[in-house]
Amino acid sequence: FYGIAPPLIACVSATLRLDLPRSAIDRSPACLRRELRDLQWNPHRHFAHGDKATDLLRERQEAIKTSLTLRDKDRRNRVARREAFRRIRDLNQKILETSNEARERKNELRRLAERAERENRIAAGREYFFALHSPQAMERLLSALPQEREFRV
Repeated sequence: FYGIAPPLIACVSATLRLDLPRSAIDRSPACLRRELRDLQWNPHRHFAHGDKATDLLRERQEAIKTSLTLRDKDRRNRVARREAFRRIRDLNQKILETSNEARERKNELRRLAERAERENRIAAGREYFFALHSPQAMERLLSALPQEREFRV
């Protein structure tokens, strides 16, 4: 365009990740947070029959039947419906209290998964100084470029 030959230079960008160890994560922290929320609001899903919460689970089922009956037959009795709702919530809390160790175990898994996710994000970063990479890794990167001999300095 200007009638002159461009200089023989090139600006090259590439991603080369450091060979840092990464943690294996069975379940994502988001998945574990959902499971904890489900444990909080639906504790009946997380207990097998024969647990120490069996009586509470049975009582909860009866409270749900009462709530459904009130909803279907006596919609205007808001006080009774609200009381049935509170009864179910109270029973959920009591069921949870019978198994604090399950909740703590799941919380610990969530904390470990969050930590591993943070460490993996750091290990997978692309902004590390090129001299931190091994000479072999840099050679592999250069050899992958087209006409790689022309990029040597």
